[in-house]
Amino acid sequence: MYAPDRIHLSTLGHERVASQALWTLGLPPAMAGWREPLEPLPAPSRLEAIEPDRHWVTEHLRPYLRRRRRGETSRDDLLPKRPELSPWDGVLDLSR
Repeated sequence: MYAPDRIHLSTLGHERVASQALWTLGLPPAMAGWREPLEPLPAPSRLEAIEPDRHWVTEHLRPYLRRRRRGETSRDDLLPKRPELSPWDGVLDLSR
């Protein structure tokens, strides 16, 4: 139900949440069987069980801790969209 970063939903997770939202609004769910519990996965071996954790630590936790130690964020290299302050006419342009 979750993406590899363990924070965001996977495609299946999004479909189930969207189906719940549609059902709550009185609309037909987008996914058949969304209320049915997921079938349990077979029990993994010990090595199979730790592999996702190892991958998550390597791909997500270690870089996060490294950035924190250096006082950086994941977006330190981004420049502002509008670096100079400019007047605002009070109109929000949603055409983009």
